[in-house]
Amino acid sequence: MLVLSTFFFTLAAYAQEAERPKQLDALNFLEGKFILDPTIKSEDQSTVVGQWTLMKQHMRVEVSGTIMGMKMEGMMMMSWDTTAQKYSATWFDSMGGGAITGTGDMKGDVLTTLTPVIDLMGQKARIRTIFTKKKDGFNMNVAMGDGDKYETFVDNTYLRSK
Repeated sequence: MLVLSTFFFTLAAYAQEAERPKQLDALNFLEGKFILDPTIKSEDQSTVVGQWTLMKQHMRVEVSGTIMGMKMEGMMMMSWDTTAQKYSATWFDSMGGGAITGTGDMKGDVLTTLTPVIDLMGQKARIRTIFTKKKDGFNMNVAMGDGDKYETFVDNTYLRSK
């Protein structure tokens, strides 16, 4: 027990002293409340709330409403993996399944994450998510494919809510 508690306190002390990776600043565009761009026709009616959590080490993004015509709630935790030197994003939603984790890079205003091959609803595929920073919000494109070819199933533009 003493070894375990010593290990915990050592980790806690390290976490308090660890410098926040500057790469996390690139995720600031996801912070805030967002609504779907009303000028774009869509059957989706979702909102997004992004906020920093756990001492600003992770961005939590919550999506609620309808996606692809189905009621859904989802949450993504996104961060910078200092070991892998990549962004890491894990998605959970009310449609079941489990956690889906992808890693990726930010190039300019575009953050792209890609999962390894997973079994999704009986189909083996990779999930590619592209976030493109816009002046007043962002576009989120989610596609499924084999690594060479992808089919988009979500392509929404969100505007910062006033």
